[in-house]
Amino acid sequence: MIRKVSDFQLKTELGGGYRPEVVEPAIQKLPFELLGDRHFETLAYMLMKKEIASGKHTDFDDVALMQGVGERGRDCVLYSESEVRGLIQCKKLSTRLTRPALLREIVKFLIHACLDSSILPAPERFSYLVFAPGDFTGEAIDLLHSFPAQIDIEIGNGTVARYVHDALEEFESFRPLLANPPTERIRDLVKRIRIVGFNGLDLSDRVNTEPEVLSSFFTVRTIVSIEEADSVLRKALDDHGLKLLTDEHLRDIKDRISDIPPEQRVSMGFVDLYGFSIDFFKALDPSALKELVAAIFKVRTTLDGLLIAHIADEINKRIFREITIPLLRTMKVHPYSVQLAAPYLHTRLVAVTAAGVTTAALKSKLFPEIVKTPEQVISDLSQRLLATSARILAGDYSEVIFATESDRELKLTLFKHTHEGLKDVEAAETRLKIDIPILRPILDQLEKDIKATISPTRTVMIGDSSFFDDKAKLARVAQSLRDITPCSQKNQPSK
Repeated sequence: MIRKVSDFQLKTELGGGYRPEVVEPAIQKLPFELLGDRHFETLAYMLMKKEIASGKHTDFDDVALMQGVGERGRDCVLYSESEVRGLIQCKKLSTRLTRPALLREIVKFLIHACLDSSILPAPERFSYLVFAPGDFTGEAIDLLHSFPAQIDIEIGNGTVARYVHDALEEFESFRPLLANPPTERIRDLVKRIRIVGFNGLDLSDRVNTEPEVLSSFFTVRTIVSIEEADSVLRKALDDHGLKLLTDEHLRDIKDRISDIPPEQRVSMGFVDLYGFSIDFFKALDPSALKELVAAIFKVRTTLDGLLIAHIADEINKRIFREITIPLLRTMKVHPYSVQLAAPYLHTRLVAVTAAGVTTAALKSKLFPEIVKTPEQVISDLSQRLLATSARILAGDYSEVIFATESDRELKLTLFKHTHEGLKDVEAAETRLKIDIPILRPILDQLEKDIKATISPTRTVMIGDSSFFDDKAKLARVAQSLRDITPCSQKNQPSK
């Protein structure tokens, strides 16, 4: 009987689990080795499930995560039209998977299939997928990439027969076959199934294209060499707050306040209150009024933080999609130059995200980037990046904050990666001059696209339950809730 893991059990297993921290996952292999064995198996399941749902696998239409014990070498089972069509074998090792170890795993599974044909009903349509984040040895790679020819060699030199005998001797459940070893059956089956291996880089690329899977197992951090623009913006938002408003709400504003008499309108600058009399506020204790305003600001600052996080996430996703994949992965630009992308976009977007934060007179002083041209921003960021590189290349880490020893190791590894092939600051500057003309058109388009999603005028309105009595408003509220519900939650059955 197949013992699948239920969705409830899956959520339980994932809940509160350790998520290793990764920095710039798009340009390095993910640290799968820091995951527990069961978490890695769950990652394999969720990754495959997402890819199947998006149509990336035509051979399969479903995947099941096994219980993890006694599943005969099957961490996940793959299906097509409810029939078994493959499996995923997870080998999260600290060393590379060798050819003998790989072949022994395949042989063990095929012996299980001799005892129970339901786990391998159609060999010619069966895929044996090996997820080995620690990579494969050279001989194992040869076996995977030329399996039909290589397996004939292993059969001819008696290796397969020897591995069959070893497995029958080693595992108690195989002992009934000792008297009549299924060697010929194994030789036949091993030539009919499809074997595919995926190493850490393969899996990293796939996980990076599935943000929900990535965030479920790793804590993603983005480190850039220059953070001044982002820091200034965040400080201003923490101090003042921003206002968020959707277009649909504008339709109701006039109706809500047009009939309210002047004596029931109170303007406090950052907060306008309607329907409460001036006498009511006169009667309030000063501490109560202060508490009221603080509560309103708390709502606004919560939205501020969520908005900034959304913008940062949108910048990272678009850089990954438009720069990392087509340019960095193909080595058309250097990792060093790509470091400019995020701070450049943060700086260029200050004007729209900081709208309403301060007065017009103070805006240019608080946000001097607003009046700078794109060329000036690029020049400023480049000079700061080169200055940082010069200090670190000279062994000066005085301006680099290391929270822990592992954080130090992580940041130095990232620095080494971004400076690969650049022997000095002059080489880095030369590389920037080559790459910036390639990056600029893309960055300009990303700036335009992201800016189009951010309204320069944002307002928060706190209503009441009167919309329940207005069918038209109630319908708009219901539609709004549907619009903001993530696609992944829309088709889930209610509990």
